[in-house]
Amino acid sequence: MKELMEAEDPWPYGLKANRKALDAIVQAASEQHLVSRPTKVEDLFSSSLPESFR
Repeated sequence: MKELMEAEDPWPYGLKANRKALDAIVQAASEQHLVSRPTKVEDLFSSSLPESFR
């Protein structure tokens, strides 16, 4: 249990912390033709998103 408490956050917040996973999701959606055009991760979220979440 101690190892789990000292490990990295399993559910991190923010774009930066989740960049790798979000890039993979966007790429997979594009490859599977689930989206009409390639999209950047930044375009998925409002530009008014607080800096602390980026």
